[in-house]
Amino acid sequence: MPCSAATKKVLALLLVGTGGCAADAMGGELGSIDQPIIGGQDVAPGAYPATGALVRGRSYRCTATLIAPDVILTAAHCLDGDGWGDFGFTLDAELKVDITNVVPALIYHQHPNFQSEASEDFTRIGQRNDIGIVILEEPILDVPFEQLDTDEEYASLQTGDELLLCGYGRNSWSSQLTAGLKREATIYVDLATSWELQSVRENPQPCKGDSGGPVFIQTPNGRRITGLVSRAAGESRMCDTGAIYTRVSTYVDWIEDASQDRDQGCAAGGRGGAALWTWPALLAGLAIARRRKRRPLA
Repeated sequence: MPCSAATKKVLALLLVGTGGCAADAMGGELGSIDQPIIGGQDVAPGAYPATGALVRGRSYRCTATLIAPDVILTAAHCLDGDGWGDFGFTLDAELKVDITNVVPALIYHQHPNFQSEASEDFTRIGQRNDIGIVILEEPILDVPFEQLDTDEEYASLQTGDELLLCGYGRNSWSSQLTAGLKREATIYVDLATSWELQSVRENPQPCKGDSGGPVFIQTPNGRRITGLVSRAAGESRMCDTGAIYTRVSTYVDWIEDASQDRDQGCAAGGRGGAALWTWPALLAGLAIARRRKRRPLA
């Protein structure tokens, strides 16, 4: 029987996210975390120090990454839906016992053109604008933040290219016991456009809880975040159809602007106060002197 558009959306979010409409039904306290990467391995001590977990109250929500001392980058759908408590961020590599060392969120922003509604092509590569940022109440100063793949260095991805994925999602689609550990894996590009990229169906690949997780590319100037886990590329619940990732370089201008927006009237995530670290730190991290228009990849 063909799946309806709404069913496709539920299946996609069940595969790669703990945030969003479908994930709300799977939330709860730490003991019921429903989220490591299929075919991934535990992250070595000191690796990916800026990648952590987006939490809400005592519930693990998604994966997120520090891109300035007080700004984290994640998927927009991770900031969707209702939930108990405020958003926060932790860099703890293991969440199986307890969620600790959480820095509260001051405010968060989804991309204004994020398409959260389901459609017939939801599980296909397209333009969903599934990207968001969270501004923290306090800067994290003892961890080097990650750099972005900007339009100055715009990575031209081709089929078969290797990328590194980091996230807290399941290592087995059917087992909750594999949840809550920071893991890494090498994934392979299947398709790429200026807006999104898609990985191949073969393992490794992301699963529940990896939403918002960074995909890194190695450049002559060092490691850069080139994508964020968005959703499944197919309708299976078994994390075996590949995944779709939001390209970061297309959204650099929006990330800069949103990181300066402290207006809590739109998306309150914390208790107020305005940090002063974001703008100069983010500019230094992005290192952008000029912009150029991007052409879609073939």
